[in-house]
Amino acid sequence: AVGGGGAGVGAITLSGCGEGDRTREEVRRTMTTAVAAIIVRESRVLICQRRRDKAFPLRWEFPGGKIEVGESLTEALRREILEELGVAIEIGREVERVQYRYAELSAPIEIVFYLARIAGGLSAFNTSGAFEKVVWVAPAELSNYEFLEANAELVARIANGSLSLE
Repeated sequence: AVGGGGAGVGAITLSGCGEGDRTREEVRRTMTTAVAAIIVRESRVLICQRRRDKAFPLRWEFPGGKIEVGESLTEALRREILEELGVAIEIGREVERVQYRYAELSAPIEIVFYLARIAGGLSAFNTSGAFEKVVWVAPAELSNYEFLEANAELVARIANGSLSLE
């Protein structure tokens, strides 16, 4: 799953991430890249609660995960959703890229968010223990959930309607 929570130290940019004398390229090489799907169905958004025995327990996030060597962003997203939720997805447009540094992690993380829809029906839908809970919520309800800090601005924009889910 994507990101983390807890005592984060804030959003970063490559030019100001506190990496001392490192060059932008050195920072980029040490940055973890992850992908996440904002899955929309019948005007509702799928959100997932991290397991209590994993890092950043019980925080909410959009499903996804880290990119493996040799994978494209969209290949990684398809794989992660199939592993975590048991379904294939149709990937839409890239919505946002967020760079964030959590105090608990050794390197900054970049999360690339995509709009997505479940391909076919929900008959194969199965969280296989990947999450504590998986729920469909109206966008305006997102602010009622405690999301990972890296997701906070994006969640606010979806909740207030300033980011279209079309």
